Amino acid sequence: MRFCPIARKAEGASNGTINRGLALVRAILRRAERRWGWLEKAPAIALLPEPKRRVRWLSRAEANRLLEELPDHLEEMMRFTLATGLREHNVVALEWSQVDLVNRQAWIHADQTKAKRAIAVPLNSDAVLIPCR
Repeated sequence: MRFCPIARKAEGASNGTINRGLALVRAILRRAERRWGWLEKAPAIALLPEPKRRVRWLSRAEANRLLEELPDHLEEMMRFTLATGLREHNVVALEWSQVDLVNRQAWIHADQTKAKRAIAVPLNSDAVLIPCR
């Protein structure tokens, strides 16, 4: 794995990809300084600018291709995930007590979300029509 940002950029790597490598090097150097005492002072490693939010949706063709490649036992779970936009853990941990089919919504508890805030998830027709097993 190369850590030179200039070389990685020339190879076509995104700033986010480069930053993941730089963050690893920075963490190792900080540990060498603070825990192991190998360095007097860890060098400052600046990360490259990244957009604050990454928004990307699968196209219908990409979603269909994904569903075709999945094993049968995961297909319905992925259909629900695509219909709701929920994270894998939220779909797997979802309980019937959190689903309101009459009002077509699901509730994800605060302790189950990344942001630690409860969220209401609207259930569209695709999500509601997925068979339960």
